Amino acid sequence: MSRGGQNRQPAELKLLKGTLRPSRERAERPKPLTAAPPCPNWLSPVARTEWKRIVPELFRIGVLSRIDMAALAAYCENYAILVQCSNYIRRKGGYAKYLSGKNSQTAPHITAMNKAAAHIRAFCTEFGMTPSSRGRMEVPKHDEPTDEDLD
Repeated sequence: MSRGGQNRQPAELKLLKGTLRPSRERAERPKPLTAAPPCPNWLSPVARTEWKRIVPELFRIGVLSRIDMAALAAYCENYAILVQCSNYIRRKGGYAKYLSGKNSQTAPHITAMNKAAAHIRAFCTEFGMTPSSRGRMEVPKHDEPTDEDLD
């Protein structure tokens, strides 16, 4: 049985956003090694391209570790489904022609696109890749070295 409400976000993401309550900070919190996971060889070409586009940036902001490979691969494959369905509809003459005489709720490519978009949105939220989550992020400032640090 699922619990209601929003999914919990990792503490590191909350820390970057500045929403982690001090009472919630715990030393025993798991801290996976920050590293870019390798691109799975089973990804489709479009998904592989998306992987190569987003992994460097996610790694740069410090929200990516090797254990995120499956979730990131699922995001990339859903992105590929969205692109594939969109391209198919464009080849069929656009949305108006594709939907001519069909119900948009039962048209298979529209349904697949909507499901993929919902999955993409969920994965983007998990990784902090939505405009609203980026707006809430507070990246910790690195202290400038002082003369004392150089001695």
